[in-house]
Amino acid sequence: MREFNILDHTADIMIEGIGETLEEAFEAIALALVSVMVDMKSIKNKYRLSGEVKTESRDLEDLLVDFLNKLIFLKDAKKFIFNDIGVRIKEEGNSLVAKFELKGDYYTGGEYEFSIDVKGASYSAAKVEKVGDRYICRCVVDV
Repeated sequence: MREFNILDHTADIMIEGIGETLEEAFEAIALALVSVMVDMKSIKNKYRLSGEVKTESRDLEDLLVDFLNKLIFLKDAKKFIFNDIGVRIKEEGNSLVAKFELKGDYYTGGEYEFSIDVKGASYSAAKVEKVGDRYICRCVVDV
């Protein structure tokens, strides 16, 4: 079960993703990221786009911030927005790798109405933790 919340925060916007697994929590926070920018129900699932993020450490907060910034890069550089995502996280040596597949659409102009433009994810309040039987990811994004 994936779940996400948009939380009030004094600087910019704090997003949160919750899941029964680490991967589901990463998926949920990615959906939270998109939901603050555009109505996800309006996004057409025409295309799939795959990618990965690799950290030089085993720090989950580093992986989270790099992951969100990669998704923001894809929005800005490739003009791709999504409303579904699959994530797989694994260790490779001393690194963490998050592989993902997005389902969504490319945009060129007025197809989608963006209410907010997220510019980046910050390390401010970035946190990945297991609470009971669920994983929670939090991050502040700059708007």
